Amino acid sequence: MVFAAKNFYGLFLEEIKKSGIESISWNNSKEWTNRMLKNKNCVMEKMAKSLGLLYCHDYYYLDGIFYRKKLGYNNLDIESHFYAQNIEVIIEHENNYKTIETEIYKLIPLFIAPLKVIITYIETNKDIQKIERIKNVIKERIKNDDLFSLHKNKIETLLVVGFKRDNKICWQGSILKNSKFTSLI
Repeated sequence: MVFAAKNFYGLFLEEIKKSGIESISWNNSKEWTNRMLKNKNCVMEKMAKSLGLLYCHDYYYLDGIFYRKKLGYNNLDIESHFYAQNIEVIIEHENNYKTIETEIYKLIPLFIAPLKVIITYIETNKDIQKIERIKNVIKERIKNDDLFSLHKNKIETLLVVGFKRDNKICWQGSILKNSKFTSLI
C-alpha cells in the first residue's frame, strides 16, 4: 500500500482547506458532492494526483476509487470502458448519515483494496450516538463478511465525519484496527 489511513486523512484535511469547499454547505448535496467527488479537479482527484494515482468517480456503484492503471479494450473507448487495476483506495461518501448504512454495506464486500474510506456528516460533534451507531454498523458488517475476514490484515478502514462547530465545518477521522476505532487528531 502506498500510504496508510492516517496519511490519507492528513492529505484529505489539506485538500479540503485548499479547495474552498467549506464555503458551501454539505446540505447542498449536489454542489458539495460534485466538488468533493465529481468535478474536474475535485478534492478526491487532487488527492489521487498528489499520490501519483488515478481517480475515477462512480466506478461500479462505488463513489470513488484511487487506482494505478487502466485495462481497456482495443475496440472500446478506454475512457468510458475500462477496468481499474491495482485499486488502492475505495471511497463511499454520504451527505446524509441516516442512509450511511447502505453505503457501508456496499463498501465492505464489493471490492478489496488496501484502504476503504467512508465519509459522512452529522450536525454537531455532540451527536456522539450517531457516530457510535455508524462505527457499530461498520464493525458488524466487517465481522460478518467472509471475504473481508480473509484479507483483514491487509485492509484499513477509515471513517471521516464532518460536523459543524461554531458555524464552521470540522472533521473527525477514525481508523478501525483490531475491531476498535482509534481517533485521529
